[in-house]
Amino acid sequence: MAISLVHPIKRKIDTQYYFLLSSLEHFPSLMKEWENNQFAEHKKNARIIAEGDKEVEYSVMSNYHGDEYASDVLCLFFNSLTIAIYSYYESIIRDMAKDLFGSDINLKSSKLLDEVLARKKIELITEEKELVTLFGKEYSSIRNQLCHNNNGTPNEKYLDLILNICKDNEGVDFFDGVLNISSDMYPIKMLEDAHRLLLSLAKKFDYKTKMITNGDVIYID
Repeated sequence: MAISLVHPIKRKIDTQYYFLLSSLEHFPSLMKEWENNQFAEHKKNARIIAEGDKEVEYSVMSNYHGDEYASDVLCLFFNSLTIAIYSYYESIIRDMAKDLFGSDINLKSSKLLDEVLARKKIELITEEKELVTLFGKEYSSIRNQLCHNNNGTPNEKYLDLILNICKDNEGVDFFDGVLNISSDMYPIKMLEDAHRLLLSLAKKFDYKTKMITNGDVIYID
């Protein structure tokens, strides 16, 4: 009999990743089902009210706004999940720092990952460096806009960056100082980048899975 013990931080990386991914994959279809049911119910009521009069039926149907409501809810959902994904990345980095150094490190430092890597004398490869830069600039700017400045008063410090992000990414729109994410493409991209980078860091920090078989213990990545 074999027992597998995954390092708790590595397990957390995967557990939260799959939860967020499942949310992104399933909520839009649930919202679409709700919208279809609302439309069908409104159409049924319109026919009852009209009693065969097509003009009355058309007039009643013209007051249907369920599709607009569904669209607004989806934007709110994707905005919220984008914030949650960035928090997922940040919280795991803090967990790693605390696991490696305990109270002997400032967990609130904006350069926390840099300090951890420096202390551990770990050099990142090019792809990992690019991902760290992505989270430090693009993704953090999106998160800060959604959290702190999405009331029509954007922070000029990263306004140009946000406008470029909108230009390069379908479903990310900026209008009148308000950022809206209307599709799952951008948050899924951010989530995949976070998962890939966090797993790479877990490997560098030697977070292995312990396998116990017939009293023998082996460690695997």
